[in-house]
Amino acid sequence: DKSPNNESKLTTGNQDFTSEEKANNWKILRRLLGLCAEQKGRVLRILILQMVLLGMQLVGLSFIGAGVDFLKFTFTEAQGVANWPLAWVPPLEWSVGSVLGFAVGTALLAALLRSWLMWWATRDSAILIHQFVVPKIRRQVFEKLQQLHFGYFDTQTSGGLINRVTGDITAIRLFAETIIIDTVILILTVGIYVTFMVQISPFLTVVCLATLPLMVVSSLVFSKVIRPQYMERKKAFDHMVLFFAESVRGVQSIFGFSREKEMRERFQERNDRVVDQQKKIFLCFSIFQPVVHLFTHINLIVLLLVGGKMAIDGQLDVGAGLFVFAVLLQQLQNQVGTLTNVANTVQDSFSAAERVFEVLDKPSAIQSADDAERMTGRIKGAVSLEHVSFRFSEQRNTLKDVSISVEPGQTVAIVGETGSGKTALLSLLPRFYDPDAGRILLDGKDLRDLDLVELRQAVGVVFQEPLLFSDTIAGNIKFGHEGASDEQMVHASKQAAAHAFIEQLEDGYETIVEEGGVNLSGGQRQRIALARALVTDPKILVLDDPTSAIDPETEDEILSAISRVIESRTTFIVAHRISTLKRADQIIVLHKGVIVEQGTHASLIEQGGEYARAAAIQMIDPESRAALSKIAQRTTLGGVG
Repeated sequence: DKSPNNESKLTTGNQDFTSEEKANNWKILRRLLGLCAEQKGRVLRILILQMVLLGMQLVGLSFIGAGVDFLKFTFTEAQGVANWPLAWVPPLEWSVGSVLGFAVGTALLAALLRSWLMWWATRDSAILIHQFVVPKIRRQVFEKLQQLHFGYFDTQTSGGLINRVTGDITAIRLFAETIIIDTVILILTVGIYVTFMVQISPFLTVVCLATLPLMVVSSLVFSKVIRPQYMERKKAFDHMVLFFAESVRGVQSIFGFSREKEMRERFQERNDRVVDQQKKIFLCFSIFQPVVHLFTHINLIVLLLVGGKMAIDGQLDVGAGLFVFAVLLQQLQNQVGTLTNVANTVQDSFSAAERVFEVLDKPSAIQSADDAERMTGRIKGAVSLEHVSFRFSEQRNTLKDVSISVEPGQTVAIVGETGSGKTALLSLLPRFYDPDAGRILLDGKDLRDLDLVELRQAVGVVFQEPLLFSDTIAGNIKFGHEGASDEQMVHASKQAAAHAFIEQLEDGYETIVEEGGVNLSGGQRQRIALARALVTDPKILVLDDPTSAIDPETEDEILSAISRVIESRTTFIVAHRISTLKRADQIIVLHKGVIVEQGTHASLIEQGGEYARAAAIQMIDPESRAALSKIAQRTTLGGVG
């Protein structure tokens, strides 16, 4: 089932966090942090730079605060000495202007140094995220998708998969930027600022930060509420992407039936679902953010009341004490205020990471055994299916107790109504799937014991609807064999009856195949696909009804090409046309996954069973059959009379 509703399998839905989910969150967090493991040196340099940046900020701020106290003690009757940072003491011979100039110059120098270090830290952060973390996980996801078996793709929507490689990985990038960088900076900033504030006044620090636990609790509550909303938004977005992709692929049908207005409305419905879900997220966000800011304003009021009284009572310096403390508190609250963005990004990133890691954690069910046997150059092509049963889903069996024996070089045609299991049987031969019961033998060896790469190189597959890539014709043909020479490519093209029409193209084999192969006819695409299968010189050919969607003249050309290339190969072909079936050494008739008839064309016609009836439908149209039936009846009655 590839319907959008099936996407619910990919998400957790709206539900409260359980202990298991919390443990999973920590697991996801560790894996996300592990993405930077290969760049530990760069990460360490970023952290060191951030600590130096904080130090420069504190030095500059301390000199300004001390300068304020210096002016106070110099030009008022207040008694005391400015508390200069770094144990610096102005020389006695310096004038007031010199002392202030040194303080301002030091603060300015610290600011300039901070600007340069901030550029360096930002550059390193961008390199870490955009050149290492994001490309790495994108590559991992794509590589994993190449390893997964067909069964996984049978249960996924294309929109969901595309969104995981694009939108979800972008969300993980935001996590790396916000969590790995911003959160670490937040922790360092809070730690250093609080330490500096405690040195100024432990009591004032405790009083002004009394609301900090409430801010943490509100962040946790926000996280609990917002996480399911992000999951639902991703589902809605997947559905929208899927509908968009299907609309692009089906644009001819949409225009042909004049359904543009309806499709616009249906897309708008899906777009509105995304917007509505985003509104719910914004609602939670709009409630949480003012709450955090309320706490910060409360802290400033407390500072004004308590800190102001301490300064009046002489318990706190105005410059190095109250002024510096106020700036630090404001900076600290700005950093803590980023908890809103952090919490927002964390939940979006966690839900995205969960979906990405779901792909990465899927087992590669179809793979070579550790002790897989190599068969290079020794494949003859004898194929046997022994009591094979297989099903795509839990709801129904696709093949039931199928047994076939094929000698090297024989051609086996498979016929049956839609859903009888023809394509399923062919899919088992190159191990796109493994049977649920029974076994398939190649030259007497179980396919599961053979090297998977060698097996698939030995099996040339041509699908009913061949997919050509947006590449040159040469690139598409050589896709079947990366190291194929031009001579091998041309030879395969001639075998597939494709060389003649390719040579007539303006750019020949360098002609670019447009998306979907729209600049080629159906027969041309099919012949290129056949050449791609033949370029590896396979011992076994699997042809899934290759002439079903082409005109009779092109069919004859392809069948003539097939007749030439199957002489020395074991061939399995799904076919419905008598012209194809007559060429087969044996014909397998499937009905609901079971072999109901088996034999040659002539023997099956003589049996008068399912195959004979299907053949009669092709050979004679319904009106002719009715007329012949009446003639036969009159002849029989006349004979009796």
